[in-house]
Amino acid sequence: MAEQKTVALTPEQIDSIKKEATDFEQKSIDLALSSPALSAHYWRLFTACKPSLKRLGRMELTQRNKSAAEKRKNAKAGTSTSTSTPRSNKP
Repeated sequence: MAEQKTVALTPEQIDSIKKEATDFEQKSIDLALSSPALSAHYWRLFTACKPSLKRLGRMELTQRNKSAAEKRKNAKAGTSTSTSTPRSNKP
């Protein structure tokens, strides 16, 4: 079986996906009375986006956690670039 290579999404791509999902949801609401069939179509598109939105949310959370862990690790090692003064454990 061939290995699939994945490429990380850029923040712009993530924002675009979120915007499209929001647009699908809003169009479904707007067309509910005037065009029920088209409203149902947009609702299906929005529903199809939900797993991707969940996955994107998890990916963003994972990335934030990794970033925070890396910053904490650097701070413990004394290589922090923050402006705060490190605390000393000495009495």
